Amino acid sequence: MASVPDGTPALVLALGDARARMGSADGSRRCFEDAAGLARRLDDPDLLARAALGAAGLSVKIAAVRPEVRTLLEEALAKADDSSPRRAALLARLAVELYYGPASVRERLSDEA
Repeated sequence: MASVPDGTPALVLALGDARARMGSADGSRRCFEDAAGLARRLDDPDLLARAALGAAGLSVKIAAVRPEVRTLLEEALAKADDSSPRRAALLARLAVELYYGPASVRERLSDEA
């Protein structure tokens, strides 16, 4: 496995956040995809959770499900430790992403969060 220079994941996440805050949705999305790729290579569940939450966006928008965001949130949730402080955030964000899905799923995710 190739190594990643120290600080690279944090820089990619910070760049994604900065691009999101300046309104560059495509640039932000690419950064969070890169961070997710790094997380997979490094087998780092916390980095994957941070990338998924970043990809979900800064604010809550009730809209159609974005399949790529849903998949990334579910992937991060599957790898998150039950005691991880980010687990609740992943559950809550997935519940928001699935707003127009089955109410029982959304409510279960919200309750668990």
